[in-house]
Amino acid sequence: MKLGFVTLTAILLFSACKESSTDAQKAERVDKVAEAIKEGYMEITDSSITSDQIKKWRIQAESELANRQKKDNNKAWATLDVGVWEKEFVFGSEGMSKEGAYAGHWVDYAENLTYERGIYDEVKEKGRYHYSPDTGVLLMVPASESLKPEEYEIKVVNNTMIWMGTISYRDNGSQTKLTKLEARPKRS
Repeated sequence: MKLGFVTLTAILLFSACKESSTDAQKAERVDKVAEAIKEGYMEITDSSITSDQIKKWRIQAESELANRQKKDNNKAWATLDVGVWEKEFVFGSEGMSKEGAYAGHWVDYAENLTYERGIYDEVKEKGRYHYSPDTGVLLMVPASESLKPEEYEIKVVNNTMIWMGTISYRDNGSQTKLTKLEARPKRS
């Protein structure tokens, strides 16, 4: 009984102390997210993510990335860095993407633990990554200070990779299917 009361009290206090956003702040976040999605390099399913939250996550992710890379002696894995990965489907809060919606969207992992992401011949994002085959977790930290880090549990079978978002940076609402290509896709 006491534990239930304490839990209820904590929830009510947290709810009462939670900062509310103004309409202008919400509109600014929605505009930034919409622009990033339109540019094709960001998929955020939670529009409540603020620039302050992104800054905090980036500090955490940079530290985690350094620790993971040091632990693995900065080792890359051919699983990721041989070939280029093109998005085929994305499943998120809006459901399954339509076939062909992500044609030309690619990620290219390099042996030096950096990556580039883009659409056809245009690079939209650069960053650093770490992948651990022991845990199956991929952490990607974009170079741009305005972009949030991403973390996925990944499954690779032959020429197919599935990203399953983790809760660390609120990617847990998405799954992405990627297909391995020999080179970056070209417009037909």
